[in-house]
Amino acid sequence: MENELKGLDRLYLLPVFGLCGSGKTECMDQLAASGQQVLSVESVAGVRGVCISGVTGEATTTQPAFDQALAATIESFDPGQPVWIEWKAAEVTGLKLPAQLVDRVRKAPAVHLDVPIDVRIGRLTHDYAPWKGHLDLLLAKFVDRGMSGPIVDDLAGLVGDHTGFVRTLLVEWLDVRYQAEAEKLNVVFRGTFLRTSA
Repeated sequence: MENELKGLDRLYLLPVFGLCGSGKTECMDQLAASGQQVLSVESVAGVRGVCISGVTGEATTTQPAFDQALAATIESFDPGQPVWIEWKAAEVTGLKLPAQLVDRVRKAPAVHLDVPIDVRIGRLTHDYAPWKGHLDLLLAKFVDRGMSGPIVDDLAGLVGDHTGFVRTLLVEWLDVRYQAEAEKLNVVFRGTFLRTSA
């Protein structure tokens, strides 16, 4: 995969990072609408909410297909313009990201979206309403990706409480992994809104 990322070294990357539910995808949509070059793992994978893709029956991608699409997307960018990249903790996506890309992103100047947890919970329970009827399947998906210990029992006891389940999933598992990734980034701006036009 490393040799297939033609043109990556010529690109100026600007990562957009934030905890789950912080509005990264909305920012990327705004940037794309304003004519900016954007790269999103979710868009390349062909799903929205890649960390829960497949839970409610929607199509999912394979690693080889993702690798091919990622390489083609990177090669298509104009090196004369910056590329905004939506970034998240790779381990929660179920997809392996090339070390070459991970290294470039972690060295690039990054934007970190800081959003209160209650706002994030509200966004997630609204945007991913299909979770509500499939929380047991969602839990099984995260167990397959390495979740273990007391958090599994905590979430299993909350499958009938959509908001409680999401809050516990964020505080006890997802946020921990996102925070670990945040510490590896070169954050140069923190805020709750990303301006995309003058």
